[in-house]
Amino acid sequence: MPLGNRATVQGLIVCTCLLVSSVTFLLAQGDVEAAIRTKYEKKILMLRNFYQDGHLDYDKDGTVEGNPHVGSWTLARVEITKVKVKPQRLELEGIRIGDVYDNKQSKFVPILTKERVRIGIDLDTSRMSLIDVALSRVFLRDSERIADLVPPYWQAVTNGRVEDLMTSEGRPRYHIKGTDLLPNGPVSKSGPRVTPPRVVEAPDPHYTHIAKGSHYQGTTILQAEVKPEGRAENIQIVKALGLGLDDEAVRAVQQWKFEPARKNGDPVRVVINIEVNFRLN
Repeated sequence: MPLGNRATVQGLIVCTCLLVSSVTFLLAQGDVEAAIRTKYEKKILMLRNFYQDGHLDYDKDGTVEGNPHVGSWTLARVEITKVKVKPQRLELEGIRIGDVYDNKQSKFVPILTKERVRIGIDLDTSRMSLIDVALSRVFLRDSERIADLVPPYWQAVTNGRVEDLMTSEGRPRYHIKGTDLLPNGPVSKSGPRVTPPRVVEAPDPHYTHIAKGSHYQGTTILQAEVKPEGRAENIQIVKALGLGLDDEAVRAVQQWKFEPARKNGDPVRVVINIEVNFRLN
């Protein structure tokens, strides 16, 4: 065979091998993509660390890139709507799901928001096992409990420790079971000789853009210990709203200033309910 023809044949063999490799990858890619779609599409998953950003990128170790904003768990769910598999990258698209508290059902219920979420993960997409591991670092597993991951001020609600007590005026008073004695000792209760604390400075809470965009409003109620120095501590949510508003209420009340409760003229600490209203003008 002439030299020129031999070189041509070798070139064809190389091209054929490359073509076969490409076809094999495309077939594998199609299988993986189909498997991921079956497993994750149309599923509602919760972002680990409760990230609020609309675009999140992760490296091959599952570490988020940049400095994404950590927010409320009530704004951390995503419904996966689209999966795209590339040779070294997995891309997911979805819609952020908000959780709101339904008083009639006494539980949180999901609502669809208008916010899109895009997630990109750099990794070898030829192996489904690697993809599952990567996604377990992006989203919470089914076996993980929200109550174990939320900030302390959510613990009473997520662990079911809130009870309704009726006041002498017939109004409900939300109370956390087992909080008659706090870590620092017994707490004075408002009574005939105790004047309740009075708010003297109360910066407004931030209204989350998703709650505002959803025209969502209402009142969240916090239980807090007002110290003799006029600051609120040991704050707990006892009647929730959702959509990130409860977290903003806690942050605001941490900045409030009070004229403390007084017993026989002396400042004392008391546990009170604090209502924080969210109203759209």
